[in-house]
Amino acid sequence: WGQLSGGSASVESWVETASSDLASIAYILSDKRVKEPLFKTQVEGFASSVEQHLLKTHQTYLVGDTPTAADVVVSILLAEACTRLSGEKIALPQQTHRLVETMLQHSFVQSTLKSIGVALTVPSLGALSALAAPPKPDVPKEDKKKKAAKQKGKKEAAPKAETPKGEPVKQEAPAVPVPAP
Repeated sequence: WGQLSGGSASVESWVETASSDLASIAYILSDKRVKEPLFKTQVEGFASSVEQHLLKTHQTYLVGDTPTAADVVVSILLAEACTRLSGEKIALPQQTHRLVETMLQHSFVQSTLKSIGVALTVPSLGALSALAAPPKPDVPKEDKKKKAAKQKGKKEAAPKAETPKGEPVKQEAPAVPVPAP
């Protein structure tokens, strides 16, 4: 399954899930049956789960730091399922698209597919995934200024006090204790 220490169960899980969710859409069902809305939803749901996993783990590959069978199987099945649903405008989320594109362009995968007479195309990239960048909290501008001042090591000056007439308030210097001789 690749060079993993303890990750083979995760690889198997991805392979099993991809096979059960996508194999029939990619290779078994008739062209007419694949056009049913249920199957588009199924492919989009699987692509979304891959996207969420990649975003959550901050990894390039599904399991570990190097490609495994999970990446190859998921990429091939997603690409083929999307191709079969091409009339349904399936577009992969950003990280999922990157994974599929990377795997399908890998020299080993290309030579293997070529040797068995299979040509796959990378599905289109969808609009930036809503999952890709969680929304930033709405921070008022004043808070942004304070944060920027703190980062620069500067303290933000306190607002000047004014009298009701708008005149500056005279402030006395704080008393400095004088040490006893």
